[in-house]
Amino acid sequence: MFAGASAHGMISVPSARATVNLALAIEEPVLGPDHPTVAGRLDFLGAVHFGLGESEAMVRMCARALRIYQATHGPEHPRTVAVMSNLGVALLLSGDVVGARGLQLRSLEFSLRQQPPDHEALASRHSNLAAIHAVLGELSEARAADGRALAILEAAYGPDHPRVARSLADLADVELEKDRPDAAVAMLRRALTIDETALGRDHAEVAKRVQQLARAQEATDDWTGAMANHERALAIVERPGYDERQRVLGLLAYAHNRFAAGDEAASRALVRRALEHGDRLGTVLRQEVDEWLPAHPVDAEAPRP
Repeated sequence: MFAGASAHGMISVPSARATVNLALAIEEPVLGPDHPTVAGRLDFLGAVHFGLGESEAMVRMCARALRIYQATHGPEHPRTVAVMSNLGVALLLSGDVVGARGLQLRSLEFSLRQQPPDHEALASRHSNLAAIHAVLGELSEARAADGRALAILEAAYGPDHPRVARSLADLADVELEKDRPDAAVAMLRRALTIDETALGRDHAEVAKRVQQLARAQEATDDWTGAMANHERALAIVERPGYDERQRVLGLLAYAHNRFAAGDEAASRALVRRALEHGDRLGTVLRQEVDEWLPAHPVDAEAPRP
């Protein structure tokens, strides 16, 4: 839904924010605060905040963009509907599940009026709605919505496209929640093969897929395979220029792996590294680390840098 990665799979979220803010500072005084171009910048700025995990800022940017598009393009214009769906994602991440569900249902309704049910634009609508079903514990509904998204994308792009891989990964998450880890592992292996072929073995999306596969392997008690994949993912994202938030979350996931396997020393060392990155990124990522620690009491003993 939100974009931010470069063609090489590396993300520079702070520099993207600076660039978009500069563009807004130049364009808004000339075009006015309610111009569609300004709305487009605001929507992209929402993507930047998505990359930083700043859900409240995402909501503000997307809500303002939506108001502009509704006034200039109308309530059911494809661009308006796309931003409506983006705002729904932002609301979900900020904890407003009811508001998110309402927006996603409206965006799906409007999209179905404008396009045939197998149009590729409908895939993201179904996928976003599936995420809400999953949060609400409606796993059968989530699986059905993700399945519809996957079928649309396979028909539109073929079975080996990166968007198909992302859809497979979404469906695998639901399978894990439904306590079907073997199905999740099979889907993630297929997704990983697609991404490696299309993007290269060192792409950030490949690292995400490897991390997801590791978590699924843990659910099947394949701790050795999971450990190898955690190490591989970290080897990718710890290179200069890759997304530091993904790096920290990868360190925490690997720390959980070592904690569950009884290797307390390795778990503590990994959390120390996560805390170091968290200090550099500031309060948003630090909060994610602090929320993770109580579930892993041995790691809470790790000294802060």
